[in-house]
Amino acid sequence: MKEKARLEIERLRREIERHNFMYYVENSPEISDREFDGLMQRLIDLEAAHPEFRSQDSPTMKVGGAPVEGFARIRHETPMLSIEFVRTAEKLREFDGRARKKLGRAPSGWVVEPKIDGVAVSLRYERGVLVRGGTRGDGNEGDDITANLSAVRDIPLRLDPLGRAGQAPEVLEVRGEAYMTWAAFENLNLKLREAGEQAFANPRNSTAGTLKLLDSRTVAARKLSFAAHGTGSPVGERFGTYTEIREYFRNAGIPAASPAERCKDMEEVISLIGRREEERRNLPFPSDGIVIKADDLDERESIGFAPKYPRWAIAFKFDAEAAMSSILSVDFQVGQSGQVTPVANMESVELGGTVVSRASLHNFEMTDRKDIRRGDRVIVEKAGEIIPYVVRSIIELRSGDAEPLRPPDACTVCGGPLTPDEARIAVSCGNAGCPGRIKAQLRLYASRGAMDIEGLGDRLIDLLVDGGLARSPADLYALGAADFESLERMGPKSAAALVSAIEASKGRGLARLLFALGIQHVGAEAARKIAARFGSLAAVMSAGLSELEDAEAVGPVLAASVHDFFRDGGNRALVDRLASAGVAMGNEAPAAESEPGPLHGKTVVVTGRIEGHTRESIEDLLRGMGASVAGSVSGKTSFVLAGEDAGSKAEKARGMGIPVIGYEEFLTSWNPQKGQKP
Repeated sequence: MKEKARLEIERLRREIERHNFMYYVENSPEISDREFDGLMQRLIDLEAAHPEFRSQDSPTMKVGGAPVEGFARIRHETPMLSIEFVRTAEKLREFDGRARKKLGRAPSGWVVEPKIDGVAVSLRYERGVLVRGGTRGDGNEGDDITANLSAVRDIPLRLDPLGRAGQAPEVLEVRGEAYMTWAAFENLNLKLREAGEQAFANPRNSTAGTLKLLDSRTVAARKLSFAAHGTGSPVGERFGTYTEIREYFRNAGIPAASPAERCKDMEEVISLIGRREEERRNLPFPSDGIVIKADDLDERESIGFAPKYPRWAIAFKFDAEAAMSSILSVDFQVGQSGQVTPVANMESVELGGTVVSRASLHNFEMTDRKDIRRGDRVIVEKAGEIIPYVVRSIIELRSGDAEPLRPPDACTVCGGPLTPDEARIAVSCGNAGCPGRIKAQLRLYASRGAMDIEGLGDRLIDLLVDGGLARSPADLYALGAADFESLERMGPKSAAALVSAIEASKGRGLARLLFALGIQHVGAEAARKIAARFGSLAAVMSAGLSELEDAEAVGPVLAASVHDFFRDGGNRALVDRLASAGVAMGNEAPAAESEPGPLHGKTVVVTGRIEGHTRESIEDLLRGMGASVAGSVSGKTSFVLAGEDAGSKAEKARGMGIPVIGYEEFLTSWNPQKGQKP
């Protein structure tokens, strides 16, 4: 009986591996999902009944195993580099020219693949068996997530299920992208919403979040996918071109980034871009560009590497994704200063992995200038791939009953009068007690860049204001757990956590408080400058106009705004109430008394993602070293600190001759915190 079970287990493993290969590599499934699940369940049952026949490369490992306590760190034998990207054909020609110069001739060909928007990972096979899988991390070290990657159904645990690839290399490191298809993303978010949990914003976030899970059974259930795009450790003399590597991947059962195409020269690549940009809208996974790589491996060695990326590969990023929608109606949103902003409610469209149904129209001057009307068919894009906005109306598709947008006659929240500004660009509600203004003020006050009150989101703010529990930020500090428990869907545990978060916000410091007060023109950076100069809110409030103007980076307009804000009796009363509640009104140590940091006098722009850090933490590090952090590149920029997917800011800086450096280079060059890496 045991021998019969062993033979049946081996047969089922071969059959399941073959069906995985046909489904994920050949794209030609031969059986239904239900039939496949039946085979898998039969194998699971047999292995449970005969544990002596279990194997680490069995397909049942993809069901996931027991949770782990944490991830070990692994070091990559060869660094996992990122790829430089461009947005214009001219930049591609310049890239081609640099490769020609290195080779002394034109490269023999380029391979073009889709740029999948996922998470970079590596797979190490020894004698054809998967032994380790890891994240890219900082490029040199990553997390060991072998259990999670083993649970990804299209990653083979053993190479060559059909015997087509020949003998496997002694060691083969496959590098590629773990990602989530649109279908898997939608199914996951549907389940999360049904469970009352927070849905993911886009497939990349859901992939990254899934790979960080400590329970590989959940990873298996979320149905991630994988596509190889290269190798890491040397592969000997077996392959001469990347085209040959891709063919080996196919025969060995490793799915590769597709569709791929070989072009004889860069002009052929450029002519391909338009078609690829159109095709990406029909791909089953998120893609924001194409990757172009030299095909010949010897030519790659000759072209070489930069510190953070290969010189033989480059990514071309498509323009911001656009979609067509219709303006169904327009809401008028009241901000904390009282300004009324028109917001379009649209037919839902998918942009960059998120479903968009609302977009700001900014102000009435813009809607007049662009002639945007209710009922129009419009083009919608995402500014910086984050904020949706209406680009233009499609006039030729306009119906005869499309209505021009006009400001409302009165505030749509409180019914009070509206006043146009001097330029007649915007209108504002002058009622300081308008619930719309109060809600906007509380949203700013509680936001991460301001007082960072975790758990105080839009829904709770609406309930607090509508229920009369909060009319200003100072009211938050008078609320207890019982007040929050009286609100809809708030239990004792959530209420207690919120009270703790509000209490913790008292110590955020002067810079965050200045930003949180919502003074016109005072953003987070200006607030830091003012806090560093004056040291306490009392000093800011008593400063004269000329004294405010003398502060670094504070011009006449901003100085007048600060001066006027604290001359208002209501604003001074708010400050008094906050002080009485125990909110810190000064810096722990005024910057003027500190020794200048190594970046004193330098202006830095941060762009892209830096693994393991938030944008805010990186900017805080730079400021702690004495730098000024700017949001855009200008002649005053000292250097740009660029992470992964660094965008147009890095490209603009290079065009202006401004240094662009990566995070590791920054740590080496500037030696922050006396040589200790943050």
